[in-house]
Amino acid sequence: MNYSKIGRFGHFSTLYRRDVAFRIGMYKLPVQASDFHAIIRVILNGDVLLDNRTIGVWRVHGQNTTITALEHRQQETMQTFEAIADYARNFFSEQELMIWRKRMNRAAYYDYATTYIMHKRDLRALQLLIMSFRPSKSYIKLCFRYLFKGLKVSVL
Repeated sequence: MNYSKIGRFGHFSTLYRRDVAFRIGMYKLPVQASDFHAIIRVILNGDVLLDNRTIGVWRVHGQNTTITALEHRQQETMQTFEAIADYARNFFSEQELMIWRKRMNRAAYYDYATTYIMHKRDLRALQLLIMSFRPSKSYIKLCFRYLFKGLKVSVL
C-alpha cells in the first residue's frame, strides 16, 4: 500500500499471477481506474512486480476519455480508493487505511491537476497550477508546459 511512495505504475509493466487476479474478480469496477483498482487488490493477495520503465505508451489526444471526462474520472478514482480501502480492511488497521486514503487523495488530486494543466489552457488550468504549487522540478516543468504549450518558434 505504498503507492504514494512508488508513484505511478503502468498496467503494461506489471506482472502478477493471473489465477489470483481471476479468483478475486480482477476487473469488477466499470470505471477507467479499474486497472489500478484490480492491481492493488492483487497486491494484497500475493506478490506483484511493478516495473517503472516505460514499455508502452497510451496515445493521448483531445478526444480520448482521459481528457474529455476528466472531472468524472476524478470522481471515479476517489470511489475506487474507497472500494480498495473496504477490500483492504482484512489486511490493515483503520488508522493505516485512513493515512493511505489521505495520501491517495492527495496523489489523485495532483494527477488530475497535472493532466488538466497539460491538456487545457484556460482559467481553470491556471487556477489548478497555482493551487498545486510544490517546490519541485516537476512543478517547474508543468509551469513551463502551461506557459509555452502550443507556442511556435520560427528561426529567421
